[in-house]
Amino acid sequence: MDMKRDYYEDIELFKSGTVLFWSILLLLFLFTLPLYMPSYNIYLFNIILVNVILAVGLNILVGYTGQISSGTPGFSPWAPTARP
Repeated sequence: MDMKRDYYEDIELFKSGTVLFWSILLLLFLFTLPLYMPSYNIYLFNIILVNVILAVGLNILVGYTGQISSGTPGFSPWAPTARP
């Protein structure tokens, strides 16, 4: 088990140069995606990402903290209507 001895080791985002390289490459790909994708696919991609954000937020709220939320299910039906 690799124990962290320092705060800066704990908050280190990229452990190696390889991870940094592939992360930058992924971000460049995602930023240039609208240039060569049809607009309908971008629309679907946006809807999927909004629903992923909702699911992760609900997972954090209910799964990790154990709190019951009435706000997230109230906003969930509005996610497909979000326009870019």
